[in-house]
Amino acid sequence: MKKSVFYLGNPLLKADNLQIRLIWDLKKLFPDLSFIHFDPTEEFPEKIPENLILIDTVIGIEKVMCFNDLNQWSISPRNTVHDFDLPVSLGLLQKLGKLKKVTIIGVPAKGTKSKVVKEIVEILLQIPPPSEECIRTPRRCLKAVFG
Repeated sequence: MKKSVFYLGNPLLKADNLQIRLIWDLKKLFPDLSFIHFDPTEEFPEKIPENLILIDTVIGIEKVMCFNDLNQWSISPRNTVHDFDLPVSLGLLQKLGKLKKVTIIGVPAKGTKSKVVKEIVEILLQIPPPSEECIRTPRRCLKAVFG
């Protein structure tokens, strides 16, 4: 069974779609991973993986960053049910005991596609188990991005 990586984003908003635009490159580099687009305010996987891996836009960062602690996030003001964003949803899952570990790969709102892909690849290679091919030859994975 393939390990799943969930990615978020709005394809209509330029500031929130860089990860969507580069997902095909990641699928080629990591054929053993299943990349699934979803909206955390509407759905979460029925069976949440032991280590939930998410890729999402993070406003205010200039390079790809890895977050493993929900306490690193600030909670946005909640006035309506539409204000329940990713940190709120993950916090609820954690309180219910359904979320054991989370890895959020934060993507900047702006950046070059090739640079962001390279930075995501470097993080995914550190999260076991990536593609066996990438474990044996990580340079080949990076070379596929940059030629």
